[in-house]
Amino acid sequence: MEDGGDPFDLVRIAPEQLPEMAAKQKPIGADKPPRRRRTLRADKFVMLPYEQILKAAGQLGNVSLALIIELAYLKFKKRVTLVPLTNVALRAIGIRRQAKVRALHRLEKVGLVKMVRRGKRSVLVEILWE
Repeated sequence: MEDGGDPFDLVRIAPEQLPEMAAKQKPIGADKPPRRRRTLRADKFVMLPYEQILKAAGQLGNVSLALIIELAYLKFKKRVTLVPLTNVALRAIGIRRQAKVRALHRLEKVGLVKMVRRGKRSVLVEILWE
């Protein structure tokens, strides 16, 4: 090899050059962005067995709770906050159309949802919670 060869060839590095080269070397992982720490959220979250809880809410006659569960599931599944709420989905657990409308009015009154009426078509429900 010629004299001006590879400056990183360990055989050709003089001991006086080592401190200078070590100062220029990046620490391991310096090029990676720092890891974000998980922050604790003030709100709580719970996972529930969807079908069992929805069925229990229907059997208990708590239509508002059944609607909240169904809307939370639709929001999670479709990843949107504006969802159509059909009668077919609720009829399977014994909730009739009139009960659905009354429960939606109660949920709208407390500020959890906002209804967007579309004439004879099923109502669109805007989910207002995070």
